[in-house]
Amino acid sequence: MIGRTLGPYAITAKLGEGGMGEVFRATDTKLDRDVAIKVLPQAFVEDPERLARFEREAKLLAQLHHPHVASIFGLEESGGVRALVMELVEGPTLADRLAGGALDVDEALAIAKQIAEALEAAHEKGIVHRDLKPQNIKLAASGSVKVLDFGLAKAMDPAAMTSGAPTASPTLMNSPTLTAAGTQLGVILGTAAYMAPEQARGLAVDKRADVWAFGVILWEMLTGRRLFEGELVTDVLAAVLRQEVDLDALPAATPPSIRRLVRRSLARKPRERLHDIADARIVLDEALAGSPEAAEASPPPVAPRRGRGWVALPWILAAAFGFQLFLKLAVAPGGEAGPRRALEVSVPNGQLLTEDAALAFSPDGSALAFSALDTARGTKLWLRRLASFEVQPLHGTEGAVAPFWSPDSKSIGFFRTTDQSLCRYDLATGQIQVITRTGTLGRGAAWLPGGALLFVPDANTSIRRIHLDGAPEEELTRLDPEILDGSHRWPVPLPDGEHFLFTLWSNHLETAERLGGVYLASYEKGVVRKLTPDLSEAVFAGPDRIVVRRDNALFALPFDPERLEVTGPGVKLADRPLYSTSSGALAATASSAGDIAFALDSVADVEIVWLDRAGEPSGKVAFGEQQVMRLALAPGGESFAVEGGSARGGGIWVGDARRQVLNRITREAIDSSDPVWSPDGRRIAFTSQASGSNAIYLQPADGSRPAELLLGDRARDFLPVSWSRDGRYLMLDGFSKVSNRSALWLYDFEDAGARELLAEPAASTSQATLSPDGRFLAYVSDEAGNPEIYVRPFPALDGKWKISQGGALAPHWRADGRELLFLGLADRAVHSVDVDGSGADLVVGVPHVLFAPRTPFLAFAPASDHQRFLAAVFPGDVRAEPIRVILGGEEPAEAAESR
Repeated sequence: MIGRTLGPYAITAKLGEGGMGEVFRATDTKLDRDVAIKVLPQAFVEDPERLARFEREAKLLAQLHHPHVASIFGLEESGGVRALVMELVEGPTLADRLAGGALDVDEALAIAKQIAEALEAAHEKGIVHRDLKPQNIKLAASGSVKVLDFGLAKAMDPAAMTSGAPTASPTLMNSPTLTAAGTQLGVILGTAAYMAPEQARGLAVDKRADVWAFGVILWEMLTGRRLFEGELVTDVLAAVLRQEVDLDALPAATPPSIRRLVRRSLARKPRERLHDIADARIVLDEALAGSPEAAEASPPPVAPRRGRGWVALPWILAAAFGFQLFLKLAVAPGGEAGPRRALEVSVPNGQLLTEDAALAFSPDGSALAFSALDTARGTKLWLRRLASFEVQPLHGTEGAVAPFWSPDSKSIGFFRTTDQSLCRYDLATGQIQVITRTGTLGRGAAWLPGGALLFVPDANTSIRRIHLDGAPEEELTRLDPEILDGSHRWPVPLPDGEHFLFTLWSNHLETAERLGGVYLASYEKGVVRKLTPDLSEAVFAGPDRIVVRRDNALFALPFDPERLEVTGPGVKLADRPLYSTSSGALAATASSAGDIAFALDSVADVEIVWLDRAGEPSGKVAFGEQQVMRLALAPGGESFAVEGGSARGGGIWVGDARRQVLNRITREAIDSSDPVWSPDGRRIAFTSQASGSNAIYLQPADGSRPAELLLGDRARDFLPVSWSRDGRYLMLDGFSKVSNRSALWLYDFEDAGARELLAEPAASTSQATLSPDGRFLAYVSDEAGNPEIYVRPFPALDGKWKISQGGALAPHWRADGRELLFLGLADRAVHSVDVDGSGADLVVGVPHVLFAPRTPFLAFAPASDHQRFLAAVFPGDVRAEPIRVILGGEEPAEAAESR
């Protein structure tokens, strides 16, 4: 075509090609200007009906004149060639600009406003773009924006638009976007990434499909990331239909009005979506003009997350990296003095916030303390004074978790995991005093006026009061012996000096649902009454609010300090707070003045990696979900099961390590967990809550048949743990008929029934695994205060060897029975101990550290020969949420709006 003439147009160069023909640069010899000419495919030209329809639409589109729309000049025919003559727009596309990362907020909003103006002009004429994406948006050096290819969007008849009758959706292959020859797949993938959900389903669409695409583009300009991605078109479309939109990925400087605009533009149901792009243009005008409504400070809303959380290991983490402080000041509505203030503070570079991080505001509101994990050296305390821009480490506090303040704000108390103690740090001298010894899993402490403390020494006790002057320890609350695996934890003193709050916790699902929640107690009378069923640590935010986690969100509940009652449903402060599903710990705190600080859970994807026996990475496994809770390797070591998920829920996938193929074997609508392989590698046992409580199911590992119920008992709440080498026994965790705590059970396939195997009178036992020869049983018990590894003869259970020291979990036998591995609680390392069961008794060697992970495991599975391991870890470049601080008890704009 180059050198050929179409009417007055001399073709000089090829620009590219799209789904509906090739595009050339040409010179208009009459008007002496360059134009773009789209030559229609021959198959298109030879279809009279299709060509006639196109010509009718082109005439309508030629009436669209707007400074931000690339114009159509006319149709041309010569020698059997049909072409569309269009305005030639020079310069890079928005896609080119986004390749360099996120745009500044002001620049992104300015571009978005011009896109909205272009769409508004088209929609007023009944024209829907249908293929809006960064590749179709040109950016001039002057800052002006031109939206391309309205000329090939199928126009909607204005009368039909008025009547609400939409038209059918175009196919991916008909995208008019230009591309270099041979790269049409990239265009198709790009088109899919901006399709509205109704388009992705092949349904009829109207102008709200353009609103969706506009929302995707605005999100991508602000974040510098692709919102919906995938290797195949089907992967991208699946993400469009189901993936949660991460609004919290928007930068901190994004005005709340723009956050709301993005959220409303990306509503999946068209009737719930922003109906008119003109409304978006108005919001953008206000934001660019700096109106108080647009600038009002608020913590950004975030996508909800599966409530179960990452429960595979006790140090499962949500990360917060980098050191930065962003102080947002916005004039209060009405122009009054006294700005509304909110801080965003992140922990120092290289540190992580754990689920049990326990932020702690000083009573005078001047400082924030928190525990952070250095993956190489363990946890320590950090202090951020709000009058300073620096975060300071508190030296000597290695192993510290769950900090709390003295009433005078001069000392910080904390649990120390290195020696299982409750300690005091003097801020003036830097001296540390041991107050008392505790278990590894202390569950909260609080300082009282007059030199006493409330504290919970371990995961199975009630609220105690200890005195710094050495007076006898007191038990303030008593556990009901009928409560299965229950405890009282997370004490919170109230300002009246007579009462405190605490959380009743149970690891038994039915008990937790029926009895769990936040309770009121008296120092004199013990438990008074239940205040709220929220299964979470509570935070008292003076003078009249209680902060809890509810439905995977952070809520501030109104609290009457005179009647000591919760008086209403409260308001939501943020989605997805950092929270421990294994303990109820909530990463939130408040000062006596009502300042509230909280951390948000990370939504960063995790990596599944292979490690060698030295802990060095030796490969990766592709897994496209946000969470990994558990991993299980098949006996042969090439297949593996993953318990993972996202905000939609959890499930179980089976993968092939060699082929990098993953197949979900459980139903998507039901959470499923705890996969365990049969010794022949053909079946997987797992837990599902489809019946309302944990029940055990069996399913072929290839997913060829539906799962079958093996065992269900609401009172016992069973979880599968391991399968014996001979295939006869499935070891289970369940609740004891004797102790009301977690006990060891087994399912005997020969007898087709379950029986209780081992229950300690005053301890919890779990995680049983039989040696390969079936002669010894390794398990975890907290009989000595800490969870530790023990071994007993099987089936007699008439002896016992303690294997670990300092806290341990997850015992695993080597295939030859001559090594036990376990995970240390204090050092988070993989430990090894040689064992010899060839004689009458077990001979146990000295445990030693095999390796310490570079970054903490989220899940971990040894191969049967212990020569390699599958682990889930955070990628090295993960970026997490900063700590939010709302000063003066101000509610976020989103919370106030929701009331």
